[in-house]
Amino acid sequence: MATETARYELPNLISAAHSALLTDDKDAIDFVDNIDRFLRQFGMKKQLMALNSSDFSDSRESSDKTWLIQQHKQAEQFLSSGDFESAKKASYKILDRLPTTPSYDRCRTLELLGRCEMEIGNVEKAKEHYYEAISIGKALETSKSVKQLLGITYGHLGSLLQGIADFDNAENAYQESIKLSREADNKEGEFKTKTNLGVMNIFRGNFISAEENLLQSLRYCRSVHSPVWEADILHNLGFAYEMTDELDKAEKLDKAEKYYRESLALKVGIGNISGLNGAVITWLQLGSVYHKSGKNKDAEACYRKCLDIFKQSPINYFHYSTTLTLLGEILLQDPHRLTEARKIAEEALVYRQKLDPKRAGIWRVYELLEQVATKQGDTVSAIEYAQAANQAKMDALEWMQSMGN
Repeated sequence: MATETARYELPNLISAAHSALLTDDKDAIDFVDNIDRFLRQFGMKKQLMALNSSDFSDSRESSDKTWLIQQHKQAEQFLSSGDFESAKKASYKILDRLPTTPSYDRCRTLELLGRCEMEIGNVEKAKEHYYEAISIGKALETSKSVKQLLGITYGHLGSLLQGIADFDNAENAYQESIKLSREADNKEGEFKTKTNLGVMNIFRGNFISAEENLLQSLRYCRSVHSPVWEADILHNLGFAYEMTDELDKAEKLDKAEKYYRESLALKVGIGNISGLNGAVITWLQLGSVYHKSGKNKDAEACYRKCLDIFKQSPINYFHYSTTLTLLGEILLQDPHRLTEARKIAEEALVYRQKLDPKRAGIWRVYELLEQVATKQGDTVSAIEYAQAANQAKMDALEWMQSMGN
């Protein structure tokens, strides 16, 4: 009932948000952020665009605070749409206008820059921004809003460290994020970090802890009726069951398929198809479950559906290449489709080479090409691909060691 009332009142709330920005209401930033969060959680894209559409930057009534809020909204909008370079430029524009002395706005902007650099792939730069934001936040007077911002920043730092397999430091960052979020009474922040902690525990092989954190987060997000977030958690539960070794194969794959299907129903229902949290990623994982279950026709159908979506955007090079590789592995099992498998693997290699080879797992594509060439009796190519795979693994290992892992 409360949710439906909020939906009914949205036009009035958005109008009130615009008025608050124009009059430089001291609570405007929190008010707008709360509406923004509600719209994102419910996948209400049209209303979100309406909230972010007004440009007050040239208005005579616009103050520095209003300009700052609008620039932050614009940067966030660029970031969520996948335009990471524009988000980065907008963030630096804010930073250049802010005083160099510690402030909440400077801390917030550095946290935003960290996310921009992370999405672009500049891990070290992102880490630098996060640590600077944390340093500034700790220098500020303790308040609920500062604790909330620090909790968010530690959460993103944890995600970064998890991404480079620095799991111990990632866990420390996640635990600090949970602690600060609790102190700030930020339930959403607390359970979103628990979701990320659950995902990390999947990679660490700790299924019990992963399942516990994810189920806790699922119960909370269902209590606040957030279908976007619920779909994400269901996807991660599917992944946890798919990857665990603590259940027999049939049981874990059945559970994984169940959670992926529940996630897909929500994502398709709210129109969240593309993007890194869209239905396409869940179709990809569902295809993986079908593949492992021996349902190759169903797996191929999922992979081809994903390819049609991924090919529409260059920001999906990695996932497009990964999907091609998975499809190639299915075709490899059919002696009559080896030529098709090789063509697909070669296309996967082209797209994987557009990425940082040390981080892109390119050896897997080389290994697929080696297997296809071997089955085709092309010994010379098979040897070349095997050598390329070994070199790619060595390069990746050196990179991981240089990152301190």
